[in-house]
Amino acid sequence: MRLVLLILVFTSIANSKESPMKFLIEQALQNKKKYKYNKYESIISGGLAFTVGNIGYYQTESSSLQVAYSGIQTIGILNVGQGIYDYYRPVFDKELYLALRRPKTAPKRIVKVFAHEERAKRLSLLYKSSLLATQYFANAFLGDTDDSLKDVYTFLGGVNLIVVGYAAFYKDKYEDYYYSQALAPSVFKTKQGDYVAGLSYVRRF
Repeated sequence: MRLVLLILVFTSIANSKESPMKFLIEQALQNKKKYKYNKYESIISGGLAFTVGNIGYYQTESSSLQVAYSGIQTIGILNVGQGIYDYYRPVFDKELYLALRRPKTAPKRIVKVFAHEERAKRLSLLYKSSLLATQYFANAFLGDTDDSLKDVYTFLGGVNLIVVGYAAFYKDKYEDYYYSQALAPSVFKTKQGDYVAGLSYVRRF
């Protein structure tokens, strides 16, 4: 009898967990993009580290210290890239909850969420790699850098330049679909007040 009662107690405890939909609603309604101070905090902190690294790098004549300051430069740029991603990324649980509330428009909203996520990652990679390439080439050719380090910086700058080209022109499937660039018939109003039919083409970078 006691065994049966224990089984019933544990079963009731296991079943007392709230439903997935209720949990999703609670999280979606209270969840926002969380920032400790403001939405630019990662960009600001990364920019400060980047500035400190540059000042230190071009002030010192020690190769070992230059490598250390170069690391600070890189950390700052990576933090800026993370800040750009945080700024553009969607809030998944909130968007999915809204999609479930409107079944007819759910596919479009879900595609939009994935497109925004892919775009946030791409823009983060693009700006991060652009800054890294610029920084490495600057370290190689503008500073008083040892020849051995110049070769390393030139190589790293070239690698990041390739990544920049990739991130600038390649879009993943959801972003490419959602932001697809297609000619569309449009009607334009001239300065004289006349209406002219034509084609419109808008490119979203």
